[in-house]
Amino acid sequence: SPGPQAPAPPRGSAEERRLGAMSRGMLHVHMLGARELHNTQTFGRQDPYAKLWTSSTRTKEETRVHNDGGSNAVWRQEFALNVADRGSEFLYIEVRNRNSVGKDPVIGRVKLPVAEIDGDETTGYYTIYNGHGDVSGEVELTLRFSEGTAQEVATAAAALAATASATATS
Repeated sequence: SPGPQAPAPPRGSAEERRLGAMSRGMLHVHMLGARELHNTQTFGRQDPYAKLWTSSTRTKEETRVHNDGGSNAVWRQEFALNVADRGSEFLYIEVRNRNSVGKDPVIGRVKLPVAEIDGDETTGYYTIYNGHGDVSGEVELTLRFSEGTAQEVATAAAALAATASATATS
């Protein structure tokens, strides 16, 4: 007979992530802005915007364009992305320069493992790289992962808000 089994690691722990435990949920991304962006514009100031998606997302979300943002951009936009398997997925962010003619050139990209994003909000700068592997700026993000489907997350948020409201009035 098999020997005693070790207890399961706490949900959301580093050990659970290391073991590649599958969990689905929502990745909350607050795209604050970008700084020190490589200039891809020949004339005038570049108009940066960002696209973001996860491994299991079919459509790419997009920030608004910061017209004449140049090497710095401010977006302050929030997105919620579905994650089918936290242990194996990535968050992809691509910063581009909006051009009125032709294709929008890529300023830089970053790929972040979703398994390293936990339930606590974390704000930081993440380096983006061009197609040659050179640093081409940084994006500032606030990241948080919540387990469950979009419906489960919304139900839990509504219950939490109701509890907070009831506590505040008593």
